[in-house]
Amino acid sequence: MNNNTSTSPAQSYADAVRRIEALQALDNAPEVDPRSAMIFLSHGARTERAILLLHGYTSSPRCYIKLAAEFFQVGYNVLVPRFPYHGMKDRMTTALANQTGQELLSFTNSAMDIMQGLGEQVTVAGLSMGGVLTLWAATHRDDISLACAIAPALAFHAIPLALTAVAAQSFLLLPDQFRWWDEKTRDEPLPPLHAYPRYATHGLAQFVRIGLKIRGNSRHTPPRAGSVLMVLNPTDEHVNNAYAHEIVEHWNALGAPGIRLYEFDAHYKLKHDLIDPDQADQQTDLVYPILLELITGKPQHTL
Repeated sequence: MNNNTSTSPAQSYADAVRRIEALQALDNAPEVDPRSAMIFLSHGARTERAILLLHGYTSSPRCYIKLAAEFFQVGYNVLVPRFPYHGMKDRMTTALANQTGQELLSFTNSAMDIMQGLGEQVTVAGLSMGGVLTLWAATHRDDISLACAIAPALAFHAIPLALTAVAAQSFLLLPDQFRWWDEKTRDEPLPPLHAYPRYATHGLAQFVRIGLKIRGNSRHTPPRAGSVLMVLNPTDEHVNNAYAHEIVEHWNALGAPGIRLYEFDAHYKLKHDLIDPDQADQQTDLVYPILLELITGKPQHTL
């Protein structure tokens, strides 16, 4: 996996829009669920601030449908691209078996190139797998004003922390398997219906390996982004936050400027996916104002 993906920043707003239109054409394919297509909210010209929102593994851009609108309302151009093999009409698709780590990195890098034509100051924020790729972007690109990793899926409670690397390698050596996110409900048609009810073990291992590389590099290499914000959920039912804390500690020890850590109050008992309004038992009325204040720097809510 080549982490040093070349860049080709958009030279203008028009250039960025042309590239976005090419991605939108892919979303028009018959196998893609229209409700899972890319979200592009534009003020019609390059704005002072623009934000790239990266969705999680087996999810789709729709998870940001309301949060994207919130950023647009405060003046941002907003882009929420659909990762390859995600957002298909067939929720039981095996397309995820084709996902590679290099493809995830190249897609993220191309999306960051587009953002350079959408805003003077570029923010990238991502949840879960999107959070891992946000951290990757922060370590490789210096044209990011703020990188905000939300509940980055660097490690999981289901796997002993010390065995994370071994487990990822084992997943890739063994035949790919599709496993249910929830063994009880399996493929019951429960919201969010734009997301898949199961995941591919190879695909999961691909982005976990990216996270392990970020963690290893954080010991000796500071991020290139202007600032980094790590947003963690202490009641996350899936993600172990230990590696996220380590990365913050490593970057602070290196003297990297602009490193921030925010943890939601455990009293709220938030779920791992604290963004998607289609998820059951969401608390977006609590979460969204906090994220908006953290990212925009403008008071929205008492933190």
